[in-house]
Amino acid sequence: MICLSITELKEKSKDYLLKSYTIIRCDFNFPDFVKYPFIPVYVDETTTIYPQSGKGVVLTGAEYLLAESQNCELTIEEVYSILFSKSSKDSLFKDIIHEIQSK
Repeated sequence: MICLSITELKEKSKDYLLKSYTIIRCDFNFPDFVKYPFIPVYVDETTTIYPQSGKGVVLTGAEYLLAESQNCELTIEEVYSILFSKSSKDSLFKDIIHEIQSK
């Protein structure tokens, strides 16, 4: 797993973001026209809400791309990514992540 800068994140291709596991900690604000915001905010151990704005974690590159397409304002604090290259020690996660994403 590597830490990416905001600039590095924005330079990643859609293909990379769709096929990698990218975690983004951020503040977010969805526009009013978005009826069903999808970024979870954990109130406590048993309660999760999906507010129009708040502090949360985007768990995949696909969610990041969806947020951008909905004009969600993101103030990114941290970005981590698991590279799925053959030489990467993290490649052992590739098959399971792809299986989870496909479901």
